[in-house]
Amino acid sequence: MKLSLENPKDFYKIIPKDIGENLSFRKDLYNLLAVDGGFKEAFLELCWQKPSIFFSSCMFTFNPKNAPGFRNPPFILRPQQVIVVDELHKAIIEGYDCALDKTRDEGATVILCSLFDFHWLVTNQSMFLLGSRKEEYVDKSTEIQGDRVIGDHKCLFHKVLYGIMTLPKCLRPKYFKKTHLHFENLENGSCIDGEATNESFGGGDRRTAVGVDEFGLIESRIAETIRHTLSDVSDCIIYNSTQGPAAGHPYTRLLNSGKLKILELPWEKNPEKNQGLYRSNAYGEVEIVDIPYWEKRIPNLKEYAKN
Repeated sequence: MKLSLENPKDFYKIIPKDIGENLSFRKDLYNLLAVDGGFKEAFLELCWQKPSIFFSSCMFTFNPKNAPGFRNPPFILRPQQVIVVDELHKAIIEGYDCALDKTRDEGATVILCSLFDFHWLVTNQSMFLLGSRKEEYVDKSTEIQGDRVIGDHKCLFHKVLYGIMTLPKCLRPKYFKKTHLHFENLENGSCIDGEATNESFGGGDRRTAVGVDEFGLIESRIAETIRHTLSDVSDCIIYNSTQGPAAGHPYTRLLNSGKLKILELPWEKNPEKNQGLYRSNAYGEVEIVDIPYWEKRIPNLKEYAKN
């Protein structure tokens, strides 16, 4: 297997999007990473330039709704997810705030946890903070036993640990430590910590980046306090939230403020969900977005549309 490590965009293009082909690609890639230290170093540098490479060629996801044997699919990013991953990575490096505005089941929280994993793995002394409304949503009985992650998969730290423990062994650090609400890479001093998003969230702390999960669901008064507190904690705050909080909520005001980068993960940009997509902005008016889908079902679609 010969791979060019000169251009990250070109490398990403050759990563197969089909699951079977992707797994075969990974097998060959992992063999190279395990035996060639120079290739491994060059590969990680390429991933640093475009972290979507790391996601789509090394990381896995977990979905218990899938049939047995298909619950741990490779994390093959969709086009809109690629945009989000690369932009969040840039925000962490350059130091600016982002809103990850998403609909449900679009992978936003997993992306956030996995990107913190990537930095935790490859950078020295990076300090990340993750928060959610309740402590049990951040870390509930998660542990590492052998090569497995146990505990409540709903919480953020299960996603954090799963992201690392499903990497090939040649990429995992040999020495790391997991305690309640704390995950530390003992080889480079980086860590990921967690807290409940109460009024004291992040108070007095200093972090490389902070991720706030479901910011729009936090009670307005507390959310406003958190927003002001975090401005002194880190140069990169990532507000991850489902669309639709009340107009006066701090999250809504942030989205309309023009003071942060807004990244969207809407369902209509998911190729698995948007087949046959159309819009209706007014009574009796229909705009067909997915024209090829309807052309297969209505052969005279263009003539029909004229009428």
